[in-house]
Amino acid sequence: MELLLNLPSLRVTDCSISDKEEHIPCESILTSGYCPVGMKSTSKVIVCQERTIRDMALLGRKVSLYFKTRQFHCEDCGRYRIGL
Repeated sequence: MELLLNLPSLRVTDCSISDKEEHIPCESILTSGYCPVGMKSTSKVIVCQERTIRDMALLGRKVSLYFKTRQFHCEDCGRYRIGL
């Protein structure tokens, strides 16, 4: 399934398939986020939020991808960044 999705920073944790739908929960394999302003990597997570992406039908089934986005905080520049 991961090869089919072609999202290298996500790992598929489960897959539930019915006649009309596919539900694909995923998780990030990245342990930190990169701040483009401070030019440093940070692993300080402030907030996690679950997101759902619905895509085109695959073999006649609706496809939903579930994952959590994380908001990182850069201690050098003080900015926040959303990442997987």
